[in-house]
Amino acid sequence: KVRLSTKSFGIDAAKVASRAFVNLAKTLKEVDLSDTIAGRPEVEALKAMEIFSEGLTAAELTAVDLSDNAFGEKGVRACRKLLEEQKSLTSIAFLNNGISEQAA
Repeated sequence: KVRLSTKSFGIDAAKVASRAFVNLAKTLKEVDLSDTIAGRPEVEALKAMEIFSEGLTAAELTAVDLSDNAFGEKGVRACRKLLEEQKSLTSIAFLNNGISEQAA
């Protein structure tokens, strides 16, 4: 399990984390990205989430926590690639993200 919760990630830091995700892909099953982009400027936060998502597509995840990022519908789109690629997910947390019914 990788837990990045409560650490603030900009674009450069997200790229470093993404490379680590690729290196851990064969063994990585759970990732906690809660509260990793909240408070960042929107464009930077969404790009960081896209970078995280790209790095995680090679892993076969069972659990993802994206809570407390306050990213709304745009954030759902930013992590779309991650969620679409994961066939073994049994747990997804999206708490406190300002997501509408349509975005969910």
